[in-house]
Amino acid sequence: MDMVTHRLRWRDVAPERRRFDELRATQLVSELLREWVNPGPERFGADYLESCIDLHLVQNFGIWISGWRSGSEGGPVISRLRMDDSPSQQVLSVTSAIKEWRSFLDEIDQVIAKLPFSTDDQIELRVERAAARLIPMVLKRTEAQEAWYNTCSLALNWYLEAHGFGDRDSRAAVRRTFSGQFQSWVEAPPERQITACERVGRAVAELAKKEKSAVDCLERWLEGRESSEAHFEHFPSLYPPLRSDGHAIYIKYQEKDDRMWSALQTSRRWAETSEPLTLSVLKQWQSLILGKQDIHLRTTDAFAKRGRERYSVSLLPRFEEFLSQANDDNLAPPWRGALLYLDICFFHPFQDGNARLARLALDAVLVRAGFALNYIEPLLVVARAAEDYRGGTTLALTVSDLMGEIPE
Repeated sequence: MDMVTHRLRWRDVAPERRRFDELRATQLVSELLREWVNPGPERFGADYLESCIDLHLVQNFGIWISGWRSGSEGGPVISRLRMDDSPSQQVLSVTSAIKEWRSFLDEIDQVIAKLPFSTDDQIELRVERAAARLIPMVLKRTEAQEAWYNTCSLALNWYLEAHGFGDRDSRAAVRRTFSGQFQSWVEAPPERQITACERVGRAVAELAKKEKSAVDCLERWLEGRESSEAHFEHFPSLYPPLRSDGHAIYIKYQEKDDRMWSALQTSRRWAETSEPLTLSVLKQWQSLILGKQDIHLRTTDAFAKRGRERYSVSLLPRFEEFLSQANDDNLAPPWRGALLYLDICFFHPFQDGNARLARLALDAVLVRAGFALNYIEPLLVVARAAEDYRGGTTLALTVSDLMGEIPE
């Protein structure tokens, strides 16, 4: 499956997120293919064209639709776009792929609705039953292609997430179980499927037993936070021109949040000045995001994922120490923007709205340096783990791939 599909969570593809208009989608794809000129046939093939189509579809319908590209490496979509087809045939291929993806999501909905889940009792049995329903369904849709079991992992983790359980650890446990039981291009015999269902049930049940105490995510982040001197070689000195203002488009046409739109305009006006980024500036933006006048730092520990993750208040005074790094023009823009984004997420300075504030802060750092993001959605679906000590580099590389230079 393509990178984005692997990282989709249930909250990204849940029924309420699936805005769609088939006629509009067909028109968008037709218009793009009618005007398409390959910038370099020797370098850019079907993957590049699919990425351009996907950009338009996601901006109009949301990140959930990206799964239409999951037709390789065991994804549930069989229809593929081919470069040697006519534009009209390519349109049919894309629309067929979208229909296959939506049909797959509909089947997941039915499994979630028919098989309840609770961490209070019978976890092993409930997970085993869900896996037993999902494995044959995935085999049928993927035709047991390369790494088809990755789709099994994705589907089962969606089942868990839909019932409020799934997180990074459960996703890893499910993935390890399935990848060790099956082979590519081979439809697993019934006895192997039964064994896999039993093993994944036990793995999730054992994980649930261990999750009794909250992890201090802020402490973990600060233990391994990457130094500001690291990984300069990853970032080029020149970037292509900005194709579209992805963040503004997302806020205006997908979030449709007037407060976020106002905060974006305010943060970008700040970017046109020489005023340093301070806690006071962040509070002004946070006031607009939340629609509240009095914004204060949190005074108690913050919790997430049903209390399993904790952001301690005792370490919060160090936030301004790291915030000052965002003003260092000697650091590559994607690097300091990415670290600022993660610092806001893990310091969790305010009681609410921190993820939205992190987005604005990253945007403002880039805009001040003369850049913006063509595409914001990948940043919204990739989970960030506090113990991922290369998280800053990984996010910075993603930002670097997504950004372009703002025309003068």
